[in-house]
Amino acid sequence: TAGTPIPSPSLNPQALAMHPSGTKLYMATWEPSRVYVYRIGPTGGLTLDDGAWLGAKQTTALAISPDGAFLAASGALTDAIPIYPLAPSGAILSAPFVVVNGSQPSRLAWAIFDH
Repeated sequence: TAGTPIPSPSLNPQALAMHPSGTKLYMATWEPSRVYVYRIGPTGGLTLDDGAWLGAKQTTALAISPDGAFLAASGALTDAIPIYPLAPSGAILSAPFVVVNGSQPSRLAWAIFDH
């Protein structure tokens, strides 16, 4: 619903990302370092849907693959980027696999390369 604040179980939300299906909103928090999954209702209201998943240490950014199959998180105090597999509905399917790349990545973007 317009004007309704996002229900945050944390005092430090850092990033938001919406699933391409339009049915899930992901919120990353700084401390505790978590990724929360909200269900977006038909009128736009939000309900905490999938609990809290451990994010990157002091999570600062989220990105969703264009096909909606993966959610990536980056953290200010880590070199690792957890990547969560997503169901077509946007639900997180399992614990993330981790990519180690760079030094304290703070922003994320997906790129599509067509050879």
